[in-house]
Amino acid sequence: MKADPEGENMRKHIILTIAILVTTTAIAQQGFPRPRRDDTRADAIDAAAAAPWLMKLRTQRISETLGVSEDRAKGIAQRWSIYDRDFLQRAHQMMQLRARFNQILLGPGGEDDKNAHLKPLLDQFLDQRRQQQELKQKFEDDIRSQLSPAQQVRLIILVDDLQKTIREGIREAVKEGRQRRMN
Repeated sequence: MKADPEGENMRKHIILTIAILVTTTAIAQQGFPRPRRDDTRADAIDAAAAAPWLMKLRTQRISETLGVSEDRAKGIAQRWSIYDRDFLQRAHQMMQLRARFNQILLGPGGEDDKNAHLKPLLDQFLDQRRQQQELKQKFEDDIRSQLSPAQQVRLIILVDDLQKTIREGIREAVKEGRQRRMN
């Protein structure tokens, strides 16, 4: 695979742009919740600390981006949280299926045996992924019905940007937790 310096520069520019946008919000004021100190797992993020932080961040960004009142933004953020719970539950199930895929693929047995074991798991995985896509569409349809077309576009971009930023924040928090554990 050839290196794509132009694509890498674009990726860095996008990440920098998102980072700049994020620093003007509640992240700059509060910071992303870090792994619990009393938990030995490197990936343990304190969900109780993350929920209010995330709600505040979303409410603020929705209000700023869509130009709606804080109450209206909070209502949208609450519906977004409901979507997240369902989405994250399915994401967790898909993660477990991926781990099972790896166990089977790397484990003993021939290709036919592996195919036989993978087929039902693959069907479950594809069903979970389809359900996630349906959830996202339902969430967007629910929210969009209350917004102008310009606000709808802004919200779609905001949702994608915030999800990416949050994933990066989680990744960084997990990385810091692992580094602390190693020291």
